[in-house]
Amino acid sequence: MNKTLVKYYPNDPVILGKIGKAYGIFGWIKIISFTETSENIFCYQPWYVYYANLWYQLEVSNWKHQDKNIIIKLKDINNRDTASKLTNHDIIVNATQLPSLDNGEYYLKDIIGCQVINLEGFIIGVVINFIETISNYIIVVQQKIKNQFKKKEFLIPFIDKIIKTVDLNTKIIQVDWEPVL
Repeated sequence: MNKTLVKYYPNDPVILGKIGKAYGIFGWIKIISFTETSENIFCYQPWYVYYANLWYQLEVSNWKHQDKNIIIKLKDINNRDTASKLTNHDIIVNATQLPSLDNGEYYLKDIIGCQVINLEGFIIGVVINFIETISNYIIVVQQKIKNQFKKKEFLIPFIDKIIKTVDLNTKIIQVDWEPVL
């Protein structure tokens, strides 16, 4: 890539999307936006990408809808070969760019690393990821096991009926859920 190394990379990186395949021969690229409204990804600038162990800052010079996709044109990316090098890389912004939330609200990224306990205080594990479904999110909880070769994961629906409390200060999520061991 012919971009310059970013000296000040995001100190609190947040993934807001993913770069898809190159589109056409002039360096346009499809993107997948993880924002609630897909166009909102353009409200958060600059974008960063971590490529070949270096941080690069991306500058969107143009974007448009193409069928059901969003395609972008990046400054200094003028051909398909260069655009293809970015395929499958995350679109990253600094968390300070995100809007502040009301009391009791949080971003999903904030629950990664939280310990999950049930109503009896049994430690189920730690949130390592989340999955978006049509109706709700599901948290992926990895059980702490002494044998590192056997890591068990639980999928817990992130719905009010199951999630009782989320305390980001103590990094504890209390759930009304029993793991099947």
